[in-house]
Amino acid sequence: MCLLTSAFVLTSTGSTSLVSASLPFGIYTGSVAFLSGASDQVAFVYKKLGGDVVDIELTPSNVYSSYEESVLEYSYILNLHQGKNILSDALGNTTGTFNHKVDVGFISI
Repeated sequence: MCLLTSAFVLTSTGSTSLVSASLPFGIYTGSVAFLSGASDQVAFVYKKLGGDVVDIELTPSNVYSSYEESVLEYSYILNLHQGKNILSDALGNTTGTFNHKVDVGFISI
């Protein structure tokens, strides 16, 4: 019986120093909280997928990039929700006046 092991097996811990280089968009590279969260996410994925029992054929870079994607998606959902919440406040408010006789360069409308 021949036992083969994968060349890529997820480790049980992440490294904050390696997170920035692994992010496809790099939007949150300046946030210490994000880098720490991405590093902690490796341990969560390792435990959630049973890394102590089976070899998980992912790299920490896969986890970091997925974490960035999920944070971006969550941010989108929050911003969309906030936009819907304040829309009723913005509708019906007075706006600036419109003057149809404004001079636009050489063309007088």
